[in-house]
Amino acid sequence: MARRDGSDREAAAFAELGARSNFSLLDGASHPEEMVGTAVALGLAGLAVCYTNNLAGVVRAYVAAKRAGLRFAVGARLLLDDGAQYLVWPADRAAYGRLTRLLSLGRPRAPKGVCLIGRDDLLDAAEGWAMALVPPQRPDAAFAGRLRSDADGLRGRLALPLFCAATCPFRGDDQRGLDSLAAVAEAAGSELLATNDPRFHDRARRRLADVLTAIKLRTTVDELGLAAEPNAERCLKPPAGAEAITVTAMAARP
Repeated sequence: MARRDGSDREAAAFAELGARSNFSLLDGASHPEEMVGTAVALGLAGLAVCYTNNLAGVVRAYVAAKRAGLRFAVGARLLLDDGAQYLVWPADRAAYGRLTRLLSLGRPRAPKGVCLIGRDDLLDAAEGWAMALVPPQRPDAAFAGRLRSDADGLRGRLALPLFCAATCPFRGDDQRGLDSLAAVAEAAGSELLATNDPRFHDRARRRLADVLTAIKLRTTVDELGLAAEPNAERCLKPPAGAEAITVTAMAARP
């Protein structure tokens, strides 16, 4: 964070790199164009809309961003067969080709609508990507070991060193969680990457997000319990709000 003097801070540019849209089936609760339009209206520096194990909506998001003059990063959210999640952004055409081949490899292995990707498949394809490992809600020793192993195994092959995604879900223990995550990242030689992990472009879509979750779990909204969104914070944030998350994540670094 650059400072002009001892009290006034120059706002840091913030790009949301972990957004979802309705092309992530029963997950994202907004259209790609809504994500792009809101990012522009909020003054974000850029956007990546990462679909779960597919690139189905990337063209619509890219076209909308190009028309709006918004910097856009093509990416994907890879959900592996062991439950681990990664955000990936290919840095060039060859890296994009490796991503599409990986997704094509995973689809014939599983029923229609499912993409089965193993960790070895991911590591083999990751040349030239930027990547962030997404932590579980309660990172444990297994996650710490995976981050360390991935950071070591991918060193020199990625476009940037492996990141660890960090969010502030506003559940009351955000700083403690970020402190723990920062310690894990430092031990692995990794850095935190701030994201709001948005499922929708506007807080009003929280209700729809819960309906989608209920359909996915084959239950009712009333019976969702802890599976429901605890608040409406998984939306795109204006630079001031996003900057606060970034600063919190940076403060958590030892």
